[in-house]
Amino acid sequence: MSMRKGFTLIELLVVIAIIALLVSILLPSLRRAQQMARDLKCKTNLHGYGQAGNMYTNDNNGAFPNSTDWLFQHGNGNKGLYDPKIQPDGSLWPYLSSQDIHMCPVFERMHSNIRYSYVQNAFVGGDGWSHINDPSLPKRIMIGQVFNRAGTCFFTEENTWKISGLSTASRNDTNLRLFGYPGHFDYPLDCFATYHDPPGGDLNKGSANYVCVDGHVGVITAAQQWNHEGVRLVWPLHYLPDWVKF
Repeated sequence: MSMRKGFTLIELLVVIAIIALLVSILLPSLRRAQQMARDLKCKTNLHGYGQAGNMYTNDNNGAFPNSTDWLFQHGNGNKGLYDPKIQPDGSLWPYLSSQDIHMCPVFERMHSNIRYSYVQNAFVGGDGWSHINDPSLPKRIMIGQVFNRAGTCFFTEENTWKISGLSTASRNDTNLRLFGYPGHFDYPLDCFATYHDPPGGDLNKGSANYVCVDGHVGVITAAQQWNHEGVRLVWPLHYLPDWVKF
């Protein structure tokens, strides 16, 4: 008696159909796992930035690095983001140079031409106060003046595009300045990023990772930004609105 060998066409088609079904079931889970891995890498990066920032304050009598030159000096905060010939030489760079923590994988997939993805809160880095016309304010604050370290953003992420009503500027430097000045707090400048885990793929409705002055890493969503919730700035001044003062 001859023995049957191989598959019939029907059996082969059934096997292919089963494989296709399994792939369709597994692919969303694999994509989600990849997204979670990229998000975890970003949060780990920011944790490293928080550690570097606090080492800097410890070595500089409690002063924060300036948000305009922590990565690049001499006005290269914009050009250095794109030009590999301009090497980082900012005040915080000695604390970061040995670490491979400068690029969020989510950001990198969207902007492979930009070399560094994180920004410093301008209101702990001094530059934010240049938009508040009060000569009594120091140009640089100290860590001891941050009364809510667990609620105060140190480093975070910023969009490379504007969102009407939420921001009037896109990523163009290495600092994040969230609003204007007294009487104009409804006038937005920068905003936190919104590209992590965007619902329905809408990059204006996702979230950003951040690290606070106390070193813990958190997430702020686009919805929280619209509602003035979550982390904000730093100073307990009488004319700042409650959503700024936490």
